[in-house]
Amino acid sequence: MIMEPRQTISVVRRADGGPKQKRIGIAVSPRSAMTALLLACEPMRAVNRFFQSPVYDLVFVAASLASVRCDEGMIVKPAATFDEIDIDFDLVVVAAPPGWSRQASLLRWLHLHAQRGADLCGLAGGVLCLAQAGLLDGYRAAVHISQRAIVVDRCKRVRVTDSVYSVDGNRLTSAGDMATNDLFLTVIERDHGVEMARFAEADIISPPARPPGTLGVPSARQTQTNQHHHIRWALELMEANVGKPLSIQEIADQLGVSVRQLQLLSRRHCDETLSNQYLDVRLNAAQHMLMYSDKSIVEIAAETGFSSTSTFGRAFKRRLRTNPGRFRASHGRAGSQPLVERGP
Repeated sequence: MIMEPRQTISVVRRADGGPKQKRIGIAVSPRSAMTALLLACEPMRAVNRFFQSPVYDLVFVAASLASVRCDEGMIVKPAATFDEIDIDFDLVVVAAPPGWSRQASLLRWLHLHAQRGADLCGLAGGVLCLAQAGLLDGYRAAVHISQRAIVVDRCKRVRVTDSVYSVDGNRLTSAGDMATNDLFLTVIERDHGVEMARFAEADIISPPARPPGTLGVPSARQTQTNQHHHIRWALELMEANVGKPLSIQEIADQLGVSVRQLQLLSRRHCDETLSNQYLDVRLNAAQHMLMYSDKSIVEIAAETGFSSTSTFGRAFKRRLRTNPGRFRASHGRAGSQPLVERGP
């Protein structure tokens, strides 16, 4: 039953009778995962609408006050910078893309609020950011399948869980976009009680939050333990950058190895060049979009990093012996095996 806003909902209140308030610092950077951030914000905004006041004071924070272009082309105007250390936050949320764990001002800001006892929340690439900063050491963490191998191999003290999201003390992590919605409904229940969480669910037309122990679906690649770790990390970067492909040099730089070394490892362990592996990753993504989405072929070509539909069509036909249109007609919304399962 949908609950209408009413002041009889039992909530956690301050000593003066008002609802418990929190200031939320939301870190944004170029190519931040905006879908995850919106799914985090909407349940909190539902609570604000109920009370008609900023019970959750949402503050976007960035390296500067200049507008930030996140993924999906969304523009965010920050209200504060990472260097404004006089602003205290109860909860810090980060959804930075891979590579931002080395951004000095963001790291200082995260460590400062960890020292102050704030809750730290990682969404999408933000989990990897917190892990590489050492801020998840000793904590359970839910990690997206595209970054799980990197966290397991590089961040030995993080207790990676198979759950879709995790709340471990004052560390909150989400392994995927929809799990972010579950996570923040759980936050609302913790802060304001179960009735308010149910109201937020109804307000944003969401199913009930899954419990924190809900297991996610492991990646097929997770079972391939004999693949060289640099190749696994390279593939994770490829999967995280399908729409705007990185150069092989950029991948090597992020992994701290030479292009020559990475190419040799690719030949030795996969009998294939990195460029061909990257193409397979992009075509895999395109195949799934053709089967399960209503996006046009023009949109799919752009979202998988192809400069034109003709370039996309030629690459697709070389791999599948058919063009994207015929493939969709035969397989659209039907079950199918992935185009390429990457293995040793």
